[in-house]
Parts: sequence; C-alpha cells; structure tokens
Amino acid sequence: MNGSTLQNILSPISLEEIDRIVKINQEDLLKSYQTIHQIIQEEIEIGISPWNIFLVGYSQGGSIALAAELTFPHALCGVICLSGILPLYQSACQLAENKKHKTSVLICHGEKDKLVPLWVSQASVEILMNNDYLVEFKIYPRTGHWLGKQRIHDLRKYLREKLYQSDSIKNEVALQDKFKS
Repeated sequence: MNGSTLQNILSPISLEEIDRIVKINQEDLLKSYQTIHQIIQEEIEIGISPWNIFLVGYSQGGSIALAAELTFPHALCGVICLSGILPLYQSACQLAENKKHKTSVLICHGEKDKLVPLWVSQASVEILMNNDYLVEFKIYPRTGHWLGKQRIHDLRKYLREKLYQSDSIKNEVALQDKFKS
C-alpha cells in the first residue's frame, strides 16, 4: 500500500479514519472467526479439501467471512462477501500482506446501499487487490442493502466456476502424483 492511504477511491482516506468510522467489536469478531476456523479445520480433518470450502456471508456475515479467510493458514476455494466490508482495515492490511496463499474473493455491493456505503466496500477491494488477492467486484446499479436476483445469479456463477477450477487443479495434481510413482 502507498503509506496508509487508499489512493483509488474518490477522496483518499486513511486506514485509521476508516477504522474510526466503521465500528466493529473486535472481541466478537475474533470469537466469530475462531469458530469458523474450528469448523473448517474439522472439515479438513474428515477429508474435505480446503479447495472445496467456501466462506459466504451477507452484510456482517460477509465481514466475518473475509476476516476468517485472512486469518486462516490455508487458501480456500473462495470467499463471497455480499454487502459487507473488510473489517479492521489496519489489521487486515497486515494480515493480507503476510498471507502466502491467496484465496479468490467475490465482493458484491449495491450502488445505493445506505447501511454499508459503497466507498467502504471499494476500499476493501483495493486493500485485497493491493495484496495480490484475486478479487471480482460487482456493483449493482440502483440497488441497496439487499440480495436480489442478479446477485444470486452472480453468486451461483462464481461458485460453479471456482468449483470447476478446483476440480481441474485436483485432477492435475492427481495426474502428477500418478506419474511420480
């Protein structure tokens, strides 16, 4: 990042300013994503590949999904954040910079969202992209803080594409392992 200021949104704003504006209870956030980590780890232990795991959340749930991914040690198949934000920007920047395996992210946001302003979501996208995350960002014109048919359609499309890519990667690895034997 260029210092601690986001450069691409309409008026540059510091990460400290965003953290002050966006009030998130850090203790509750920590408990939430630790619970998610535990669930993911249990799934991995019973044989589910991290490449088959998605975190999906709407509004505050989207924020928790992003935080859980940033703090989980393995890459997952994908994260979908619907009308949410990347919580705790300063911490998120440090976590994103240090994470070696980047997960694909879909962020969907309504242009007229009054509960979670679009610019906050744009800042989330910029932080992730500046830290080499593959981010697909969809803005829905004339919509607010709700799902709607187009977002559901885009969510399904993203899930299908990522699962197909995941299967292709697993098949390629299996072939490589077969020829090593």
